[in-house]
Amino acid sequence: AAHMELPGLTKMEFYTMNLLLRSQEEGTEAPGVKSLAGRLNCTAPGVSRVLGHLEERGLVRREVHSQDRRGTRVVVTPEGEALTCRIRQEMMARFQRVYEVMGSQDMETFLTLWNKLMDIMEEEYQRGKEETLC
Repeated sequence: AAHMELPGLTKMEFYTMNLLLRSQEEGTEAPGVKSLAGRLNCTAPGVSRVLGHLEERGLVRREVHSQDRRGTRVVVTPEGEALTCRIRQEMMARFQRVYEVMGSQDMETFLTLWNKLMDIMEEEYQRGKEETLC
């Protein structure tokens, strides 16, 4: 199995940072812990632990939510943004090399089959949800 190193972050930390940074780049509200947990397929306590580690390292900070004083929002710091962007660039360079080695025809075939697989898996997931509701 292929193993990919992410310098400076675990995979879960990178996925979390990427989601937070994407919301900042899009100018949308930073997702809360529950939303992050759902998007990362992780528990809320697990996401809280990841955020705690990122905060300890100065990559994110928690701020009191301006509209809801009880809530907090997580903001990516400039250091966190720089690290996440560097990892994104390294990943894109790797994907580019894979694409060049694989060739456009094989990559197109792979992506077509991958999308077909994902569609079937989504249908099965939805079917399973419907069956458990009955």
